[in-house]
Amino acid sequence: MRRTLNHSLQRGAALVIALVLLVAMMLIGLTAFYSSKQEERLARAGRDGLVAREAAEAALRYAEGQIASGVISSNLGFNSCPNTASTGLCSNYASGPMSVLLASAAIATSPTTVATVPSTAWNGGSLGSYSLRAPRYAIEAIPDQAAGSDLSTESYIYRITGWGFGFNSNIVTVMESIYRPAQ
Repeated sequence: MRRTLNHSLQRGAALVIALVLLVAMMLIGLTAFYSSKQEERLARAGRDGLVAREAAEAALRYAEGQIASGVISSNLGFNSCPNTASTGLCSNYASGPMSVLLASAAIATSPTTVATVPSTAWNGGSLGSYSLRAPRYAIEAIPDQAAGSDLSTESYIYRITGWGFGFNSNIVTVMESIYRPAQ
């Protein structure tokens, strides 16, 4: 007795299985590719956020140094921010926080209403090549009415707003600090 195999039922099954496995492997590969691209974007945004934060912090410290050294003082006279602020010094602006009022001016390509930290003070170290532009700041002079302050002499505390930028134009960090000069 002779056994005959039915080859017609088995023909092409290996090809179909191989194609299904190839499609599955391709889908796994594409998923890994897109996942790694997304992780790379997140890492870049995180780095840009850190650079922007460092730049904003540098702007605050630079402005504090300008006030502490007497380069910027209320004796210079105040600018009518948010219209002009070449030195960054603004009178107390009662209609809203400086960070909101000057936001579009700080982000502008050629700001006229906020001061830019000079490149001699901001090269960013290793961060400089990763920053879109130099950090910027505005200083708001607020009459100092601290308890026990001498009312015969007018003194000020300063609210400093600093803007830092990442390499991506969408990454901007805004920081504010209050600075009271040593008496």
